[in-house]
Amino acid sequence: MTDFEAVIRNLPKAQRRALDNLSCGLSAGASQRTLAALADRGLIVGQERTSRDRFGVMTWIEYEVPIPVHMAWCAVCAEEWDALAPEERAAMEAPDA
Repeated sequence: MTDFEAVIRNLPKAQRRALDNLSCGLSAGASQRTLAALADRGLIVGQERTSRDRFGVMTWIEYEVPIPVHMAWCAVCAEEWDALAPEERAAMEAPDA
């Protein structure tokens, strides 16, 4: 187990949900406080982006998961999946109705 795996397993729910979203390529959907906590732990990195159009300049921070963290996240998710009971797996695999 890597250090990142131990950290990921013990994240508060909001931080884990944000890391899950970012690791899947989605928007974090989290508060700036949550994102700052993940960045302070080294689990995500932010990069300032700027866009200019006829209305002016817009600047935002885009967050990414570094590859070593993503690999640890994948390992944690695989172990969590393996620990599920068969009926829990079946419920997660079922198409949305």
